[in-house]
Amino acid sequence: MLRTNTSMRVPLVAALLSITTCAAAQTTAPVVFEGLRHTPVGSATLLLDTSRHTLDVLTADPDGNDGVAVDTGQATNWTASHRASIDPSRPLGMTWTAIADGQAISTARLRQSGDRFALSARFTGATSPTSTYAIHVYDNGRLVGSLGSVPPTAQILVPISLCNLVEFIHCEFVSKFLNDVDLNCGWKFEFSSKLSMPIELPNGVRVKGNELLLVEEVRGAGHYPYLNFGGLMLQTNANTLTLFSESVR
Repeated sequence: MLRTNTSMRVPLVAALLSITTCAAAQTTAPVVFEGLRHTPVGSATLLLDTSRHTLDVLTADPDGNDGVAVDTGQATNWTASHRASIDPSRPLGMTWTAIADGQAISTARLRQSGDRFALSARFTGATSPTSTYAIHVYDNGRLVGSLGSVPPTAQILVPISLCNLVEFIHCEFVSKFLNDVDLNCGWKFEFSSKLSMPIELPNGVRVKGNELLLVEEVRGAGHYPYLNFGGLMLQTNANTLTLFSESVR
């Protein structure tokens, strides 16, 4: 991953929006939530609810190109607590993209497949498009399983039972993008249920946990790390994506 100081970065919102083909269809002005500037992606609409202290992202694209772009400044960590609400007749899909210097440096994807979610990650800032990553599974903070040398095509399977399935699918969890010197680069997902659930790793092994950490495997001079990242983009086919809290550092 290209490790550069982003103080001379291109206008961040424009760079974020240029990554999606539906960017020209934005329908509302930027909104400030939790001190961060949010811009709609695609045909999404942003609604700030001051009474609930939430930001609702209303989408219309069933293919999941709508969403929100977040200007994170020069961050090394981003954290958001959110809920995706969708009609059960449509499989849920979510995509997280981290941006540095106007380029996508990493992407995480969650797709519903039957009664499970398939989760995967890609770290695109490396010199090799086949950059691998390691998976670490935690159960209430305790490491219970790991797997290394995972390619971006591999999938981690998580049961859909982590969501509330009454009338609508309400999936609530915390997602993080981490760019620490000691950690390299990674995505972390903390599921709202503190009950252990079976998580199937790409090699078929099942472990019980409620947190996932996906970390890029950096190998010598073949990779070029970066200092920070300037934005995050969340896209989904959920009817509504509600942000409850968000922070950067």
